[in-house]
Amino acid sequence: MAAETGQLQLLTPTQGTLSGTWGDTVNNGITEYVNIAIAGTLSFAGDGAITLANTVGSASASNIGSTTAQYAVIRITGTQTVTKVITGPSYSKLYMVDHAGATSAVTFKASGQTGVTVAVGEKCFVYYNGTDYVKAASSVTSASNITGIVAPANGGTGVANNAASTLTISGNFATTLTVTGTTNITMPTSGTVATKGNAIAFSIVFGL
Repeated sequence: MAAETGQLQLLTPTQGTLSGTWGDTVNNGITEYVNIAIAGTLSFAGDGAITLANTVGSASASNIGSTTAQYAVIRITGTQTVTKVITGPSYSKLYMVDHAGATSAVTFKASGQTGVTVAVGEKCFVYYNGTDYVKAASSVTSASNITGIVAPANGGTGVANNAASTLTISGNFATTLTVTGTTNITMPTSGTVATKGNAIAFSIVFGL
């Protein structure tokens, strides 16, 4: 006889048993499952809710199927017209979720829970925390988690968020024109500020 491990249900053959079937039992109940648990990808296309569940190998077959929960990577493809719901097993498990589908998001959750949303094009790690699946890392950066300066290439402005600032221009064009204020200031491209020789003194209040 062979018992099973708690999470991935890998077979644990008992010493002195499985005479004549040891090799098939190990291959189907351990080797094949370790393989998919580390490097296997399970793909789902289109709409339709999915429930992942453990399968267990035996001397006669691996019994790995289209919804076997022991896979490492879950990949979504095709076009979704509604949010696709994937329910994972309620035990300590980590998945890499790759949403390569189109149009609608994916919800990855534990049974009876709300889970997490995986956006179109997003790749993220989700894990079961004892209650529900939560994100451990994602290819999409949440605005609420951004600190510091975000480069324009990443959708930012390249400058820090500042409160409203005041730009003061004083002096006259015949002698000296002094500009003081915050950096990254864009001046008007047209318009008359003052006539040459006349003193000017005004303020522009702006915010970045």
